[in-house]
Amino acid sequence: MKDNANFYSKRAYDNLTHEKFKAAIADATTAIKIDPKNAVSYTTRGIAYTELEQFNLALQDFDEAIAILPDFNWPYLNRGKLYIKTEDYRLAIKDFSKVIQLKPKAPYGYFFRAETYRFLENFESAIKDYSKIIQFDPDSPKAYERRSSCYSRIGEYKLAIQDLDKVIDLLPNIFEPHINRGNCYAKLKQFDRALENLNTAIEMNPNFVASYVIRGTIYGDLEQYDSAIQDYTKAIELDPNHVNAYNSRGRLYNIMGQYELAIQDYSKSIELEPNDVEIYYNRGCAYDELEQRERAIEDYDKAIELAPNEACAYNNRSWDYYLLRNYDAALADVNKAIELDPTDGAIYDTRACVYLALGRISETLADFDKAIELDPNQFHTYNIRGCVYLDLGRPVEALADFNKAIELAPDNANAHHNRGRCFRALGDEEKAREDFVTAIELGYED
Repeated sequence: MKDNANFYSKRAYDNLTHEKFKAAIADATTAIKIDPKNAVSYTTRGIAYTELEQFNLALQDFDEAIAILPDFNWPYLNRGKLYIKTEDYRLAIKDFSKVIQLKPKAPYGYFFRAETYRFLENFESAIKDYSKIIQFDPDSPKAYERRSSCYSRIGEYKLAIQDLDKVIDLLPNIFEPHINRGNCYAKLKQFDRALENLNTAIEMNPNFVASYVIRGTIYGDLEQYDSAIQDYTKAIELDPNHVNAYNSRGRLYNIMGQYELAIQDYSKSIELEPNDVEIYYNRGCAYDELEQRERAIEDYDKAIELAPNEACAYNNRSWDYYLLRNYDAALADVNKAIELDPTDGAIYDTRACVYLALGRISETLADFDKAIELDPNQFHTYNIRGCVYLDLGRPVEALADFNKAIELAPDNANAHHNRGRCFRALGDEEKAREDFVTAIELGYED
């Protein structure tokens, strides 16, 4: 009888290796009927059930195999893989640890436990397991590659590069490690080496979209915007539905002041990914630059709908309402922004302007003070507070603010003009004229 059970058990395994999962289940079931203590057949059937996503049946079979042979590592290994599929990562780690206990010199237990740690973002533990694999096999490219990704995630870019060097030595014809190494060099601000690696990856595989996107990001960090846009455009040519390429190119167009092109790219991104908060926010900012306030508000509305706790969207929408003289709506939004992020000086600056429009002067000054406390390097805050002091007949305090504003932004025409007004109020016509002339030279228009 056991010979018959072994026949069906072996055939079940053969069917499993050929991905004939239903046939494997049928043969394993026959073997189990003949020999109810056949742990191998339970395990084989459990694997087949797992592949067919019949997880409850698979779990029953692995449990039964373990009950029959508690020192048989195979059902623990495969039950652990099942737990990964069902996202029961803690149980998966427990099973892979049992595999390691039973087979301490076999790399596969360490490998799957390391992979599970990666899912849990426990990168330090994953690194220990990958290191153990490398100890067993110093020429395992997968272990070096995986360990490098963990080093990268914890900011150990130099160690990640060392591992990627080893991967490239072992697999010189594979382009992906060059991309990853380029990313690490970029994080270390070694942009020449980063570009060298990305260029190599693109030479090896000129049709891999991510290479152009990553190189575009590096060019963007270097403020080589034309080169960055060329790379994002190439990525879009290769993949017309690449959301990140459109969004990234849109951000660069925004930086370059090409707001219409930025909006076109953001709109395409939204068409492809209609629930991405960042894209609506970015497009709203571009509309603001074009002074299309109503459209900007529509985008901030959508951003807030998707992410009700994004303080910056409330703050931007508040500013648009302020410019449209809808002060009640502006105040409601900026109060919400402060509730969500009470540490952002720019938000207090916005509310100060709203309070000023409402004639609430004491609250205006209090918010400007708070904005400066949180961010003492924003010239705009000093410039506006100086104007408030000047209008209140407090030119000495105004002068201190205008001096600070000009220190922070020496080429700002408006600040020079305001300081000229302040000097005039203080009776110093010579210094007033100097500032008025400077303001005109810098492009001030009354």
